[in-house]
Amino acid sequence: MNAIKMIHTIARYYNTSNKMTNLFIKITNEMITNCKNRIMGRGDDFDEMPDKELIWTKDPDQLIEILNSCITLCQKYKSQYDITKTKAAELPKSRHWDFDDNVIFGKFDTFIKRVKKLIEIFSTIQQFKALEKHNNLEGMPNLTESFNKKITDFKKKRHDLLDAENVKFDKDYVDLMQEIQKLDTDLQNFIDTNFSKFKNISYSLKLLKKFEAILKRDNIRNRLTNKYEAILQNYGSEIDGITKLFDEQKMSPPIIRNMPAEAGKIIWVRHLFAKLSGPIEEFPPNLINSKEMKKYIDKFNYVGKNIIIYELYFTQSWCNDIERAKACLQTTLLVMKEENNQKRIKVNFERDIQKLIREAKALDREGIGGIPESAKIILLQEDKFKNYYFELDYIKNEYERIIGKIKPIMKNLLNPHIEDIDLKLRPGMVTLTWTSMNIDGFLQNFQQSLNKLEQLILTINDIIENRIENNLKLISKVILVKLPDDGKPLSLDAFVEDQHEHIQTQAELLMSKNIEIERAVDDLLACVMNYPLDPHIHKVDVIPKAAKTIKGYYFWYLYQALLNSTQNSLNAMKNRVCGKRSVGEKNTLKPFFEVDVKLEEEIVKLDPSLEEIQKSINRAATAVLSCSKKLLRWDQLDKRNNDPTEEKESFYKIIAQDKEIVKVIL
Repeated sequence: MNAIKMIHTIARYYNTSNKMTNLFIKITNEMITNCKNRIMGRGDDFDEMPDKELIWTKDPDQLIEILNSCITLCQKYKSQYDITKTKAAELPKSRHWDFDDNVIFGKFDTFIKRVKKLIEIFSTIQQFKALEKHNNLEGMPNLTESFNKKITDFKKKRHDLLDAENVKFDKDYVDLMQEIQKLDTDLQNFIDTNFSKFKNISYSLKLLKKFEAILKRDNIRNRLTNKYEAILQNYGSEIDGITKLFDEQKMSPPIIRNMPAEAGKIIWVRHLFAKLSGPIEEFPPNLINSKEMKKYIDKFNYVGKNIIIYELYFTQSWCNDIERAKACLQTTLLVMKEENNQKRIKVNFERDIQKLIREAKALDREGIGGIPESAKIILLQEDKFKNYYFELDYIKNEYERIIGKIKPIMKNLLNPHIEDIDLKLRPGMVTLTWTSMNIDGFLQNFQQSLNKLEQLILTINDIIENRIENNLKLISKVILVKLPDDGKPLSLDAFVEDQHEHIQTQAELLMSKNIEIERAVDDLLACVMNYPLDPHIHKVDVIPKAAKTIKGYYFWYLYQALLNSTQNSLNAMKNRVCGKRSVGEKNTLKPFFEVDVKLEEEIVKLDPSLEEIQKSINRAATAVLSCSKKLLRWDQLDKRNNDPTEEKESFYKIIAQDKEIVKVIL
């Protein structure tokens, strides 16, 4: 502008008002052209697109910024012109600027009016574009679709938006603004309807702030401002509702399922306070300082004070419980309790500790601060306590399972071994607590001891089942006589010879099984005796007596098996020789001995005679009983190996004297 002033002062050609006015008109036109180029973005790869369509493709935010810069340019241009004109008038010898302002700025003013209309259009486009993000609200899609249709119809008229002299645009612009005015009315009704539906004060305030940021038109913004008063009244009603709810439920508040009682009360009152204090932080500062707000603030302070006192009371009560629960960590890991008149080991993890962990976790999950450090420390060790609990419960169950595998006959013999494992378990019941540092070592040591004891019991059970009981069953089923099954009669000599051969074979079998059982019992006792026990366990008096009992127990069962075998053999021979046919039985009894009938001197004789037959049967029965002479009683294996001539005791005497055997023979 100073340069133009110098031209006007010095240049002879521009010494008239008409020529200076023409110069200003050219400058103004050039400014308008530059503004249009800036708006259209020429030189930014848009040259191939027609000017009429180009402006609609630009981002509304950037376009509005450019349009505002055009208005600023016009204002600066006029401002500098007025300043220079004033300075020229103040200089006495300077030429005065008596140019026609309307001629110089008229075209620019017309262009700026068009720019302001474009700002109005694109601001409205920007507003409804932002509203499309809230299409989840009922009725919003209809409004945005209606606006988009009106803008599309306006675009179809293909106006040159930057042609300020186009009068038809002004007429269509007025029609468009009238349509948008109707949409504004619909939008106001939409806001009124939706705000009447929303019961959540905080949500209503947040939505209202969003609408304030989006909606720029004055009539709508005034309506939004009035909404604060309605929300404030709703907030007052909500304060009354919270007050009533607090008074009714504070003695027995509703607690979430599976939530600890103390933590549930604290969380309930925290949520109640958040519901009370949340909206007041969303109100704008000018409304908070208003007179209408003062009565609600007084209510808020009164209710909030009572809620905070309630929370502090239960928080302090919970903190006191923490100290009591911490003392439970000093209890032993295991404890002996009586159930159904039986003493059983239980994991001594107090419920107070579990309750403390659950409450601390619940409060921490809700983001409630102020949890005492002691509670945080226990909460951080939750996984450790859980692992210890499960490991202790596992070894307790393993202990009961392994002890349960002991056969009743072996319990007295294994009492020192049970005392040994109980001694290794004792630290967990006497010295170790949940805060001890050597729990892992205790668990590992006891688990190893359990594994060793289980292996011993499995070995014992294997010997009993496979080497003792199976052989006893086999012995009891042995038949010492050989009876013909083909129905062919035998001579007396053949019968006796067959019995001797068969009894000899079966005797050898019984001898081997007798030795196997005796050695199995010795091996069983050796396993028990050789098992390493703690030096504090006194096994000198206990184990020898129990071992003698075990050996006597299985010796008696061996005797019973031999007795059963002998009795079954004699009964089998008796039933075959003296067999009787049952009533109604059709099968005929097959002959057993070959007997000839002779007539000598008018006397009928049997050959062999009945006396000879009886003697043969008696010889066979004697052979069956004599089988037990070869079966030595136990604890004579050394005698058998060292001095074969030394007399050894056998089972013959006790079997032959048995009442059942005597009854069968007689």
